[in-house]
Amino acid sequence: METFKKLLLDVVGVVTTVRGGDEYIQARVGKAFLSTRERKLLSEAGKVAVERGLALTAASEISYRVDYLRIALSVVGADLTDLDEKSLVICPLDKDRDVPGASSRLPWYRGIYANQEAGGTLFAQPVYTMLAIGADLQLNDDWVVGVTAEIGGVARVQAVDLTRDAIASLAEQHHALLFRGQGALVWGESPADAIRRAAALEYASQMAVLAHQSGLQAGGV
Repeated sequence: METFKKLLLDVVGVVTTVRGGDEYIQARVGKAFLSTRERKLLSEAGKVAVERGLALTAASEISYRVDYLRIALSVVGADLTDLDEKSLVICPLDKDRDVPGASSRLPWYRGIYANQEAGGTLFAQPVYTMLAIGADLQLNDDWVVGVTAEIGGVARVQAVDLTRDAIASLAEQHHALLFRGQGALVWGESPADAIRRAAALEYASQMAVLAHQSGLQAGGV
């Protein structure tokens, strides 16, 4: 099996070189690597994220684990409500090189997918989540019991010089990583699971922001 995988990767490398390098992979990602069902799954997840107000159409990113060596990632500026083979790019997980079309956050995704349980991610900027990040509000179970368990752990992260290994370490205990001024990177067992956790994060953030605005204290009447 390992020999077969190596031969397959060698063939892909030869075809890539002959037909124009990474640009060829990017242009052919949908047909070459994703089944119709997988493309539909990712496209529907992107639409749900936007419809729920969790993602902006062209400022957010969604990804899906193709196999243990690759992920499919929406390209920079992609409309998450209209994902197709031209708006997705295949990114190798076992290499550190840049991939044309992928965002500068690619090392973060590689860190997330170092966890074998990760099957999908959503990088987004929900309104209340961004307000909670900016105001440094605590997200806990004071207002809604069990909401942090639904999220799966939250960590605030400084984006400066953040390495893949640092993200991988954080992702072991936290499903949501919050970056001030940038957004929230949420991972789950699938894109749909990542969206579910992002929705829980937004709800917890909304409660924290509204309580802060109202001057309410946890435990009060």
